[in-house]
Amino acid sequence: MRKRFLSVFLFGALLTASTGSFMSCKDYDDDIDGLSERIDANQKTLDDKAAALQAALDAAKQEVAQAQTAAAKAQESADKAAEAAAAAKEAVAQAKADAIAEAQRLVNELKSTVNGKVDQSVYDEKMSTIDATINTVNGKLNDLEDADVAIKLQIKALEDFKTAIDKLNLTTDFPQLKNDVEDLIENLGNLET
Repeated sequence: MRKRFLSVFLFGALLTASTGSFMSCKDYDDDIDGLSERIDANQKTLDDKAAALQAALDAAKQEVAQAQTAAAKAQESADKAAEAAAAAKEAVAQAKADAIAEAQRLVNELKSTVNGKVDQSVYDEKMSTIDATINTVNGKLNDLEDADVAIKLQIKALEDFKTAIDKLNLTTDFPQLKNDVEDLIENLGNLET
């Protein structure tokens, strides 16, 4: 009996141990479904982030294009301002030379007339010519002041543009553009002085 009892006991233990070591397919199906759901969620997150990165890239490209357009316009304005400054300097030099020559001629003429005992009508005529010349010179000086104001306005616009570029923080990506803008501002500053 003892053998039989031992035999039944061993058989029961073997049967119990073997059923505990097997897993059902249901457990694997649940694990696979869980993993599939996680993979799908990760794929959706990855797709969303890729779309956001693409949108940011497109926006950055658009900002770069706008900055390049603004830089081209600023270059054009700077070129026009440089031309205006050169013309203004030339006009100032010419006006000064003309005014000095005319004043010297009138003084010499007046001296010769005074030496020849000028009469009042000749004196009045010469004085009105001198007054007209002075008024002409003053008009040219006013024109030059207007040109100076226009040049200063262009310089201010370029400085505002530089500030806008600095706010976009494009200096790390476009150091040459920054150098060009700074050179333009320096050149315009030199023209102003």
